[in-house]
Amino acid sequence: MKHFSKTNDSSKQIIYLSNMPKESVTAMKIYEVVKQKARYELGPNNLTINTNNNDKPFSTGFIRITDASRYTDVAKALRTFKIGGKECIALPFDNSFKDTND
Repeated sequence: MKHFSKTNDSSKQIIYLSNMPKESVTAMKIYEVVKQKARYELGPNNLTINTNNNDKPFSTGFIRITDASRYTDVAKALRTFKIGGKECIALPFDNSFKDTND
């Protein structure tokens, strides 16, 4: 999966995902959650999952909403969601999140 830059012009249209259980999070599950809860289809290369933080039992990630007119609606719809029976969160991206995934 190709990663996208969080520092480009569309950074205002990025949603930060957190508390996703490492053992059950997949790109397909995130695509399904976004489609079902927000009625929005993520395009190719609009999802990044960070699973390399071994000291935490959860994964984080980012999704890019390419349709600026839908960003607020998608962010609200995804505020909380479940993957593998675990409660996950989605927040509008903020620059303070940049260093939380290393």
